[in-house]
Order: sequence, then structure tokens, then C-alpha cells
Amino acid sequence: MLFRPAGTDVNPREKITRWTIFRAVFDDGTTSDHLVGTAGGCGRASSPIQAFDKDAGTVTTRSGRVYELCGNPGMSMDAAYVWGHWCQVNGVKTAEDVSSEYIKTINTEVKEKD
Repeated sequence: MLFRPAGTDVNPREKITRWTIFRAVFDDGTTSDHLVGTAGGCGRASSPIQAFDKDAGTVTTRSGRVYELCGNPGMSMDAAYVWGHWCQVNGVKTAEDVSSEYIKTINTEVKEKD
């Protein structure tokens, strides 16, 4: 069953596990990055990513919600289902896993601090 999560006024911050970041290309040619994973025990596909804080390990989306990236990237069956439906409803032509682009930024910062 699909449902909208509570608004950011109720739940402005969430921990997300088994996460992946996809770059979506839409039917009109526009692109945006989206966080997909498990939050609150349910599959989740975010609104477009607006900010990434590599030091805090957080992603802020267009809705204003802040997601704390927990653990390594991955994908649950629930999250894959939600993402597939989200892509279909929103006219996503292609989607590429770009999680490694974000991880490289984190890893580079860690190496530079050593």
C-alpha cells in the first residue's frame, strides 16, 4: 500500500537506511536527484534533493525534510516498489544510481582530514 508520509511540520527529520540516490531524467528532459530507502519501517522516495551535508551525512529535500543517511547504500524491496511507482506516476524516463558520487565526496573529505 502506498501513502504520503506525514508532513515536515510533523516529522521534519528522519533516519533513512538501505538508501540509494537516483538521478531521474523526466519525459521533458529535466533531471533531479532523489533519495530512496527505508524510513520509519516503510519504503520512501523523496522529493528532489536540494542540499547534501557531507559532514553531517544528511540530505535535505525540496519538501524541507532532512534525512540522516544511516549505514551503507542498499535497497529494500519496499523502497524499490515505492520508487518504481513514483517513477511511473511522475514521468521518469530513466534513472541512474548516483550514490557513489555522494559517497566519494564523503570519503574524500575523510581522507583529507587524516
